[in-house]
Amino acid sequence: MTITLDDVRGLLSIPCHGKFFTPPANVNEDLAIAAFVELLGVDYDEVVTETRINRGASYSFEWLKAVFLKQLHKGRHNCATGAYLLYLVRCTILADKSFTFVSAKYLFLFQDLDTCGKWPWGPAALVLYDYLRDGTLPARKQIGGYLSLFQTWIYEHFPDICKRDMNEHISSKPLIFGWTAKKTSRNVEYYRAKLDTLRDTDII
Repeated sequence: MTITLDDVRGLLSIPCHGKFFTPPANVNEDLAIAAFVELLGVDYDEVVTETRINRGASYSFEWLKAVFLKQLHKGRHNCATGAYLLYLVRCTILADKSFTFVSAKYLFLFQDLDTCGKWPWGPAALVLYDYLRDGTLPARKQIGGYLSLFQTWIYEHFPDICKRDMNEHISSKPLIFGWTAKKTSRNVEYYRAKLDTLRDTDII
């Protein structure tokens, strides 16, 4: 049993079918700078400075949030929307172990705001497979990926594993909003024991 595209569609309410997106093969610093200037309306010198600070075509979340707020204040709504969406997907379905930076290559997903809703976003969330496999290695201390998806998948299919409250489902919201996590003092040994004693009837 594993997370499937049907789970992604049901829990997140994002499309799993659509047009495929092919990013530029090599997003170097020059291409990244040009993209931020053209697509997000950032001043050239500002992007150059941020690029040099980060020593490459990756940008901090704090800087990206500042770009969003600045463009929103100026009434540049397309630029603000692009910055917001870039931040959003990087924190969710495209999350990795860096936690604080976003690669410029993802900006090209939003070069046309009328088209980005047609991308099959669901399969991107399944990169979580790679992070879960990587997280099983003994030397690993962190795990990447969209862990909120993993957590709510557990809530959905393994109701006896962990404490959570079921919220009233609102049809206009994804199922991921259907639960509220509860604080617990249980340790890893407890969950290992629960998993070892699971029966078929315990899984939905």
